[in-house]
Amino acid sequence: MREYLLGRLGLADSQKATDALLLRHCADQITECERQISEQPDPRMHDDEH
Repeated sequence: MREYLLGRLGLADSQKATDALLLRHCADQITECERQISEQPDPRMHDDEH
């Protein structure tokens, strides 16, 4: 798991504990999901009834 996390975070090595690396990875993933959601158009803003 540690090697996977280091690779995903772009780190060769880290002094941080594996659980700290996992928390950082999860936070990065949440941030990316929130970014993608914010870029999607809001379906409530479209008037499909013509």
